[in-house]
Amino acid sequence: MVPPPSQSYGCYAGVLGEVVVSHPSFNNVPVAGAYMEDYALGGRGGGIGGCDIIFAPSYFGVEVTAVYGKVQGNSSIPTFGFAFTQNVPFESAIRLRYGYMLDQQFSVYVAGGASVGYMTTKDIAGVTDNSYRWGAQVGVGVEYRVTPDWGLRTEYAYTWPPMASVNISGLPQARISPTEHLVRLAIVRHF
Repeated sequence: MVPPPSQSYGCYAGVLGEVVVSHPSFNNVPVAGAYMEDYALGGRGGGIGGCDIIFAPSYFGVEVTAVYGKVQGNSSIPTFGFAFTQNVPFESAIRLRYGYMLDQQFSVYVAGGASVGYMTTKDIAGVTDNSYRWGAQVGVGVEYRVTPDWGLRTEYAYTWPPMASVNISGLPQARISPTEHLVRLAIVRHF
């Protein structure tokens, strides 16, 4: 009799909530050649789904996340008459994931891949800029299997889009990179 294969396949889907601390960096703001950093806080919720190939005790897979909410920041330098708001209400990522099962219930994993976020901005003169910002996302997490079909995850992730132009009145060379620190909690159903 041939033994069963040591690999198996599994997919999952679930809901995800995250707390976001954004650390946007500005170039050429409030004047040409200057560099400035600020903070934005918020939260988003959405969905998660993916599939893994399991080579016990390791697994490798692909997952997709999509979240919506509010991550808003307000920047101002009164001396220069500079005021600016930014928000990243939507973000999605597709990541490769590698994990290791510590036992039947606990596993740890690392993940990384491409991300895209929709950013809205508005300056003191009312000039707006709405655009998608492509970048990358990496994360580390722990999953606890409550039952064979249901799991709870907690994860820290970091998203960084590269510097890109942004419309700010009187600053034609202004650029922004809205990097984010994410703390996530997810409930997933394994199929």
